[in-house]
Amino acid sequence: MSRLAIKENLLIDSYINHMYIKTRNDLMTEMGSIDITTANFETAIELGSIFMYNFGKTNRTELDDFIQKYHIEFSESKIKSFMARSFNQRVEVDCDFDTLLDKTIANYDISKNQAANFLAEIGIPDGLINTFKKNAENIRDLGFILASDYFYYTDKRPQKEEFEGKHLITIFKSLGDDYKNMTVGFTDNHDWKYENQMLVMPKNGFIQHGSKNADIINSYGSGYEMSALMRDKAFFDKVNMSWFEGYIPSNAHSEILASVKLEQEEKNRALKADSTKPRITKSSPP
Repeated sequence: MSRLAIKENLLIDSYINHMYIKTRNDLMTEMGSIDITTANFETAIELGSIFMYNFGKTNRTELDDFIQKYHIEFSESKIKSFMARSFNQRVEVDCDFDTLLDKTIANYDISKNQAANFLAEIGIPDGLINTFKKNAENIRDLGFILASDYFYYTDKRPQKEEFEGKHLITIFKSLGDDYKNMTVGFTDNHDWKYENQMLVMPKNGFIQHGSKNADIINSYGSGYEMSALMRDKAFFDKVNMSWFEGYIPSNAHSEILASVKLEQEEKNRALKADSTKPRITKSSPP
């Protein structure tokens, strides 16, 4: 590994650590005390998902905090040096900020692993953390189908910001009542209720396509998994390439075949009806 690559990795590790501490502190302040003694797989899945969504969010204030803390110096929009605290010295690098984001907080795998670290830190058992990580992988697989379906049915070109801050239920609703390629539901479907004149959804949601499903738990405010996914460069590039290559939802193939079959049957019926009509022939002239 080159010295420049090693220095860039120091910058990457510094930014990941900075955002981990900030996200952890913000969540602990927002959610208060969490009773880990009653934690189950739903707790792990939701807290992990919330961490991933918040870990990947950026705004000007957060960037300014990092820039000031690590004494970042720029040149032509590129990071040229920073203070490596592990060595307590200034290190020169050559990295633009978009690349830094792609290799840190926007990366789905890094967000997932940092969320797992957070769960371990607050005392979630290893078995439940593994359940969270497996569910996150299922969400990535199902999220690709949902994103591809969305851009197919809305006739939009993929945009990275399309799902930012949008709840999964909102995305499903935007596809309309006739959307059937994926299923969204609740295992506690009986628990719809009104509080303060507002409809409160059940907490234990799921999405499903074929035999694959993933849990979407909404006790503390989860449900923004598509935002985390679309930030990931590899995931977005895959969705964009699928759209460019003419993606068609799996159930749409059968719908198209059924439509073609129906059209052909109508043509056959029309031809059959026409063939049974009496033919009038002109008599020969005398």
